[in-house]
Amino acid sequence: MSNPSQQFAAELLANLVASGVKNFYLAPGARSQALAIAASQLADSGKISLCVRLDERSLAFTALGRSLAERSPSAIITTSGSAVANLHPAVIEAHHAGAPLLVLSADRPARLRGLGANQTTNQVDIFGASAPCIDVPAPTQDLIPDATAIAQSALDLMFGGERTGPAQLNLQFEEPLSDGSPNAMQLLESLSLATKDYSRPVQSTEIEIDNSTVVIAGAGAGEAD
Repeated sequence: MSNPSQQFAAELLANLVASGVKNFYLAPGARSQALAIAASQLADSGKISLCVRLDERSLAFTALGRSLAERSPSAIITTSGSAVANLHPAVIEAHHAGAPLLVLSADRPARLRGLGANQTTNQVDIFGASAPCIDVPAPTQDLIPDATAIAQSALDLMFGGERTGPAQLNLQFEEPLSDGSPNAMQLLESLSLATKDYSRPVQSTEIEIDNSTVVIAGAGAGEAD
């Protein structure tokens, strides 16, 4: 039987890509290796754009910038522990800007939480009101979480309300943490690809302009005519 961690990671990323998420950002680490392998497989096949950077904070702001520029979701993959906390400034900015930013935070299984182990952090709802969180149980040989439903739930959190915004999937992983198969690209080929337009129209207000009019426009105000 295939490795449960890799099976779930490949299915989750394949479903996100099939739903139109094409920009991925990776800060490598041990706990997130199944997600990293799946992302690499999809990037090698030209299905996603993958940016790899060691510093989580700068990576998150790069992802945020692209989300704002393209008005499309960016997904950030990070390992467990303090790495997730380094995403907080960009997540807050995404919340205030209404930018669809999806955090895929790898985590230890729930049974290992609260034991005082080194480099552990309570990652569930770590971003508070800035980004709603779904805590996903670790895949096992007996039960692999429904990746299709979880991917859809993440998209609903980012786009389901009146305003777009960030969301977090906190993904628990048991050891062994990864494998070379299944290939996320092969799983993607079995899914129907979406052609969704995630952009939302910019609200506009018509005003009369004459030689005495001064228009002050902030970020996201749209292009000048």
